Amino acid sequence: MQTLISAIVTASAVPPTANGEALLAQTRLAMRSRKAQRSIFPPAVFRESCWDIMLLCFAGQLEGRELCVKQLRNNLNESSTGLLRRIDELEEAGMLERHRDELDGRRTMVRLSPDAIAAMTRFLAQPGVVTS
Repeated sequence: MQTLISAIVTASAVPPTANGEALLAQTRLAMRSRKAQRSIFPPAVFRESCWDIMLLCFAGQLEGRELCVKQLRNNLNESSTGLLRRIDELEEAGMLERHRDELDGRRTMVRLSPDAIAAMTRFLAQPGVVTS
């Protein structure tokens, strides 16, 4: 896993102080923060889940895995229709890529695009960045 994190950090023009493990920890902190927000506030307050999708995909890719649409839906507790709409928006913005699972053609896998990985890395590597 460290090699993959190092490759992402190196390829993303991250500041030299950025550490792959710290980047993953910052991503997980942002995910916990968003989950806490959703557990306290009504759904209308944090309706758009694009940022949550990007955080989940980024953490997965740092850990060397991709997520399927069902995993995203389960993590976000969002309707399939709403989630697919957000995935479409992210794909159109060049932030997300999707493809069929090679082992199970029924599953659709999603991952961040190289540009999105670079942007997430630069953003989360900033000292003191607000991540929620």
